[in-house]
Amino acid sequence: MLERILATFDLEKLDAAMIPVGMVLFWAYYKIASGVLFKPLVKLCEEREKLTVGAQQGATDTIQEAARLEKVFEESINEARRDAVTARLERLSQATKEASKIVGEAESEAKNTTAQGRFELSQLEDRLRGELAGQVDQLAGELAQKILAGRQSSGASA
Repeated sequence: MLERILATFDLEKLDAAMIPVGMVLFWAYYKIASGVLFKPLVKLCEEREKLTVGAQQGATDTIQEAARLEKVFEESINEARRDAVTARLERLSQATKEASKIVGEAESEAKNTTAQGRFELSQLEDRLRGELAGQVDQLAGELAQKILAGRQSSGASA
């Protein structure tokens, strides 16, 4: 019966003996290759996977840290801007108060100067009117003489 099975596969008795030997050799080769080739290759793949996953995790951690630092940075920038605006508004308020004070003093001084000038002009006007009133008779006489002298010289030439 073994011979019929071997004949079916076109094998001889020596081939039938070589099959278990081939299996033993294959098993021995597998054990040796497993220790020499496959285990280091699997170990290398696992280490590479760890490095890849570790690098991805490290990158994720770095990205999260960068986002946190960016948020802190933005908050400090916003706080500095708020402080700058507050300081600017305070300086503007002080400048406005000081400008109002200066303008008020200038207006008061201008009113005083104007009142002083008006008073002086009023006094000058009164003095000149008084002097003019005293000189009216004298000026009227001089004017009358000039008019008469002008008639006489135009009447003599006529």
